[in-house]
Amino acid sequence: MREVGIVARLDVVAVAGAGFATGESTEAAQADVSVCATDGTPVTGLTEAEIEVWVTFSGNINGGVRSWVLVVEKANSGLGRDGFYNIGFRNGEGGEGELAYWGPSGTYFVEVIVTVGGDSGRDVTAFDLP
Repeated sequence: MREVGIVARLDVVAVAGAGFATGESTEAAQADVSVCATDGTPVTGLTEAEIEVWVTFSGNINGGVRSWVLVVEKANSGLGRDGFYNIGFRNGEGGEGELAYWGPSGTYFVEVIVTVGGDSGRDVTAFDLP
């Protein structure tokens, strides 16, 4: 386990976009994520297993909110300053390891959760799927 310090909370800031994803595709959407300890020290070396992404489709609000976890397939660093990651995520709702189509066009609300050892943080963002 990596030592982040004595903090129990991480500062996570995320911005998401559709990337190449469309309602009729299984392509990855993406998010740019910044992760720091509360003292501002960047958290480096995160892996896909330490990042969770949950999504809620805006069209579900009137019929009851349903959220599901997405498959984080990459967590690239080195594209910016330390603690900055570009992540790709896909709809893993296909079952048996199959990817699913994204579904209807609209706004998808995205929660990004980072957990390193006993430290964690989260942010909520959104993207529009064409």
